[in-house]
Amino acid sequence: MLKGICFDFDGVLFDSEKIHHFENCAFMESEGLFYEEQWLIELVGTDPKKNVWLDIYEKAGPKCSYEEFMGRLDAFLRERGKFNDVAHALFPGVKEALQKARGAGIKLALASSSPLSYLEENTKKAGIYSCFDCMYSGRDLKDPKPAPDIYLNCASALQLQSGECAVIEDSYYGILAGKRAGMKVIAIRDDYFGLDQTLADRIVESVPEAIDFLLSSF
Repeated sequence: MLKGICFDFDGVLFDSEKIHHFENCAFMESEGLFYEEQWLIELVGTDPKKNVWLDIYEKAGPKCSYEEFMGRLDAFLRERGKFNDVAHALFPGVKEALQKARGAGIKLALASSSPLSYLEENTKKAGIYSCFDCMYSGRDLKDPKPAPDIYLNCASALQLQSGECAVIEDSYYGILAGKRAGMKVIAIRDDYFGLDQTLADRIVESVPEAIDFLLSSF
């Protein structure tokens, strides 16, 4: 019986992966560096411990140290302000779908590789913070996605067994983490980045569709 749903953040609740991607592209262009878009696509849904930016730095070959390069990236993103402010990008129908799940007695958790401050700030601005019973960031775990730890922590915090929970994800690592945690995984279809979603139990178009499916079939 379904008692809990765990949600990823970027690309699931918020159409924020494109914002991050385009801002990263804008940074490379502002530095006058040649890059291939695929290099930056590798950042989407990746293991936060995998240093993709180091690979990008080495391929682009800027005339500065890696530390200076990353400092310039951080300053660029902070000045632009778009990278961390994505509340306006909440997907249509998400708030209503979350409220529907809670109305059905389902406990909700948020589990993302993004920083906890980012999750809290944007869910508050979007008016959905109170929908969640707990939030976890993979940045605070020894083993982030694709390890199952973040989803196992969610189940424990919700006082549920893994088999009583489902996961709504979009990235390969996130889907794999959910499966390793012993949970049913629903993927929100990706038509832009080419994410591998083949491990998901079902692929749907939106969070409202995912919740309707889970409430009717779990």
